Amino acid sequence: MYKSGANCNSRRRKKMALEIIRKKDKSLKSKWWYGRFEINGKKKNTNLGIEIKGKIPPTLREIGDPLFERSRAQAQVALDNLIKEARSQKAAEKHLQDLYELKAGDALQNAKLTALETIWDELPAKKTRSERWRRTQHNSLNKFREFVTGNHPSVEHMAQVTHTMAKEWMRKIEDAGYGAETYNHKLILLRSVFVPSAGTGVLRNPFDGIPPKRKTNVHREPFTEDEIEKVISHCDDLFRPVFITGLSTAMRRGDCCQLKWESVDLDNDFISVKTSKTGETAEIPLSPF
Repeated sequence: MYKSGANCNSRRRKKMALEIIRKKDKSLKSKWWYGRFEINGKKKNTNLGIEIKGKIPPTLREIGDPLFERSRAQAQVALDNLIKEARSQKAAEKHLQDLYELKAGDALQNAKLTALETIWDELPAKKTRSERWRRTQHNSLNKFREFVTGNHPSVEHMAQVTHTMAKEWMRKIEDAGYGAETYNHKLILLRSVFVPSAGTGVLRNPFDGIPPKRKTNVHREPFTEDEIEKVISHCDDLFRPVFITGLSTAMRRGDCCQLKWESVDLDNDFISVKTSKTGETAEIPLSPF
């Protein structure tokens, strides 16, 4: 990796250098110019998107041919603009933070991504969350965190998550083939956690502006009596009561399998059962047939 000699004459310039990345045998590892700079104590090294052209000198302290020097100049302009943009963004964030503190009267915290589950746990909920639902949501938050840290290693805090990262994650969810309802649930979950607040340090919700998926309504024809009789005739002794219970109550298979006699009131034709999905107790009328 070689550094531009023109950028090594002062302490300030050392923090802002053009770089060429080479292999051990001195051949190019990348055909692109890279820029190294430092913003608020954090070092950045990024691809500038400018292709290295012409004859490359042995070191960047030397002058190359006109084509090389032209690409070097273009890379320097790109690096200067990148630093200017980063500083402007940092100044804007500082301004928003000061404004928030003036309005809210509370200093912003800088919550880490490892706090996602805890923040969700502390959100007010309309219904009591079952342990199964809690594990499911925690798993979704953990997968999002692994995605961000895997693709953006420098991101450690919630406030560092950008709208672009949020769109990348939702695109990954979409590409995985999840249905509209599941996609929307995952979007709502993350949007609820990244609400701007003093406790998280988030100034803008990165998931704002990402539209939910439109659900497709599927219209199904109910089974006829003959079709139901055929299904029952093919059930073995173990599955037959499970099928008939589900048919009569519209309960999920797991709830049918775990149903106890103490939950069944044959005198009043009702079943009182705690559902596995929501953890709530539901009263289900029995079919009269």
